[in-house]
Amino acid sequence: MEKEELYKILDIEEGSDFTFFENLADLFETDEEYSSDLINELLDEIDLDVFGELCTVFFDQMQEALPDDETDFYTLVENIKKVFAGMADACSSEEDDDDYDELLLELAGFVVRFHEWFIEEGLVACTNNETGETSRLSVRDACFEARAAKFTEDSLSFDFSDAMEFELSEYSMSFADLTGGNYE
Repeated sequence: MEKEELYKILDIEEGSDFTFFENLADLFETDEEYSSDLINELLDEIDLDVFGELCTVFFDQMQEALPDDETDFYTLVENIKKVFAGMADACSSEEDDDDYDELLLELAGFVVRFHEWFIEEGLVACTNNETGETSRLSVRDACFEARAAKFTEDSLSFDFSDAMEFELSEYSMSFADLTGGNYE
């Protein structure tokens, strides 16, 4: 994929236009594959504080969609959110150019890994409790179905256990980052 194609998917003309929730949702939810080099280039052009905030909102909404009995998966999503927010914060506050480039490349790789996992077909079992029919969905599609079921009152159950195999990152987070607290 070329930069122009990605920007068309994100509905932006340049990186500085990446300021809305929809931009991030389009980045994570597209079926199109993209490289970490392309994402690195995008991240270098956007406000990483805004990116971190958008990630927090995205994952908060994802967690709201999850069934109440999926506590392990909820915890995984919480940790993914913290890694994204922590990495974006680390990049935006880094003053050394070489360290910034390394952190940005790591964040780009994490975006690509998350995206590939998020759209991978078959990681979640979705069972219609009325018909007994089970289908295999991507995490993205299962979250959409779970959110929709809360409005339509469809009786669906989900099994996210096969989606639990997501490696968070080698990025080291402080205890304060992991707990959401500020202990400085």
